[in-house]
Amino acid sequence: MGKNQKHAGGGGGSSNDSSARPGLPPDIMQRRLDLFARRLQEYLDSQGEEQIHNLRTSVRRLESTHGALPKSARTARSKKYVMRAKSLFRRNSRLRDSDVIRNTLMRLGVPPDSEPVANLSRGKGPALFDILGDARKLAAARLPAMPPVDPHAVAARRKRKIWFLFDVVRRESQVMASDESKTKELHEMRKTVKKLRYLLEDEVMSAGRSGDGNGDAGAGTARNNAKNNRNASPDASMSRVLESVKKVQEAAGAIHDCDITIRYISDNYPRFENPSKTFNKIQKRRHALYLDLVGSRERPEPHAVP
Repeated sequence: MGKNQKHAGGGGGSSNDSSARPGLPPDIMQRRLDLFARRLQEYLDSQGEEQIHNLRTSVRRLESTHGALPKSARTARSKKYVMRAKSLFRRNSRLRDSDVIRNTLMRLGVPPDSEPVANLSRGKGPALFDILGDARKLAAARLPAMPPVDPHAVAARRKRKIWFLFDVVRRESQVMASDESKTKELHEMRKTVKKLRYLLEDEVMSAGRSGDGNGDAGAGTARNNAKNNRNASPDASMSRVLESVKKVQEAAGAIHDCDITIRYISDNYPRFENPSKTFNKIQKRRHALYLDLVGSRERPEPHAVP
């Protein structure tokens, strides 16, 4: 965390309060704030692919945890802070996509010094200039203090949101699995699965089955502690559920990366030396990933570009 990144006041977000009430929801929210502050400082130090990715995921976790709090705990200051973090997330989306497309093209055999790849690198510098200005302002802001809340109220609200998201994912996955060309529906399902994953991570942490403040709940630790926690919610197999959700998210993310690369190839077709070959390669990769996600290998391959 940067030197100028301080916690505002005491309240439910102070370090002493966290240690006195291990595993309770206010403690989780403070972890999310601390994690975002660290990722933001790392991003200011270096705007590499890893730093951009880590910053974006920390924003998603912060937004998810904050949204699961009761209205009384979501203060005007905390809502403003999360909104500023989300704005930074959105502005970095294009940078993240450029990195993904560039790496995907090179894995497909497109030379790194070719025009399509070089074009992606050229656009990154100017976009970063304005973004870094806003990032520095946010890093200089004080972290919002989170008021004390009833942990049972937070847990009940979080559970409702988890089961609601499970239902949404079920509906979205049925639509996505019915037609391989439904890229928009797959993208929406991927975003819903992310929200579900981060709330499940909160559930694991609140049950005391993981001490990882980064939000990446250790499956092994969760499974071991679950043996001694029969009241864990939603049930004792939470770690397996979380691992399954993470796999779906990763699979859907890999397909989405193919989709944005396909769109880039289509938009920049004349810049490629052999566009049809590159296009066919990424289409085949997407098809294989799609079959893995829907659990079937009997669907016909998509029509290839001649």
